[in-house]
Amino acid sequence: MKRLITILMMLLCVSCASAETLRDQTGAPDAVQESWKSTAVPMSILIDAAVEIPETEQAFRVEVTRHEFTPEELERIGSAVIGTTLSGLRYECDYSGWYDSWLCRVKVGDWQLDGSYSILKGRRLRDDVHVLRRSEDIPPSLANSNSIFEQHQARENPYSPEAAQALADELVAAFAPGRIMSAWGTEELIPVSASNQGWTETQTEFVQYPEAYVFCYTPMIGGIPELCAFDDCFMDEDNSYFPFRNDRIYVLIWPDGVSEVRWQSPQDYGSQTPCDLLPFEQIMNVARELLPLKQVAVATRLGDKAGLVVDRITLSYCRVRKRNTKDEYELVPVWDFFGNSARLLNGELHREDAEGEMPYASLLTINAIDGLVIDRSYGY
Repeated sequence: MKRLITILMMLLCVSCASAETLRDQTGAPDAVQESWKSTAVPMSILIDAAVEIPETEQAFRVEVTRHEFTPEELERIGSAVIGTTLSGLRYECDYSGWYDSWLCRVKVGDWQLDGSYSILKGRRLRDDVHVLRRSEDIPPSLANSNSIFEQHQARENPYSPEAAQALADELVAAFAPGRIMSAWGTEELIPVSASNQGWTETQTEFVQYPEAYVFCYTPMIGGIPELCAFDDCFMDEDNSYFPFRNDRIYVLIWPDGVSEVRWQSPQDYGSQTPCDLLPFEQIMNVARELLPLKQVAVATRLGDKAGLVVDRITLSYCRVRKRNTKDEYELVPVWDFFGNSARLLNGELHREDAEGEMPYASLLTINAIDGLVIDRSYGY
């Protein structure tokens, strides 16, 4: 018996020792530092980037389908945000014509919950839930959130970015555990009265209004996140009127706390097919060739001063349309090269955007399985 236990222990140790993380499997370093001058497109490129890889051993192709919010789910989300138990919610037809619009609305004090979806050609599309504190003068800020542009201490906001995130983390964990905060930024709270009076045209100096924090939460599947990027696919090619946006939860922190939560386009996850990833050096070879070609507009605009600066390289999931299908999707592992356009001055590259601006601009997205480039704005 002791001999059997010893053998089992040895086998277990061998198994553990042979387990390789994705970093081990791809041979990816902790960081990349290199620069070169592109010949295909006149452009200087600098990579000074950390290489971020989830500490897991297997990547997958993950089937993705639209999730349909039930009234019970709206009650659970609304109760967590508002702090009052909601019950008896239901959808009602709000509009019927070329498409049908269904709305579930409830008001509790200053709070309002809107759950909505549309029916077009028999398909249910654009599921969304939006919970917000109504303000007489400040309009909803998360009605059409797709991107986050700037990172800094929010103006006239007592919360630090860390304290605001802690508040948002706690709330999201209450109704959507397992999500990861993958993007954040700030947003100015411009009153309706200011915008309606044409304030941008009649004032010689812009008034600076208080700012809120916006945090974006994305799915985490098997230890690998689906990251938020500036060019996230937000519509499917054949149906631009009712886009199938990416699964995102946005939380807005006003100077007096949580003011809005929006969960757009929830997803369900099906079968997971293990996949092998290309060596990291092969991915880098693709990047060296295609980074300048993907950003040819920068070269056109800046001429011989054109450049790119890459400051972060990540491995994550990205939703793409399945090949040779019309409306089927999957998550695939991808490498993103985050950075910005730059201008060559006195032999040095200088980012065009200021520090903290455009932190989620992916200059290039490469499928980690086959090395093909993915256009995030289209989703394939």
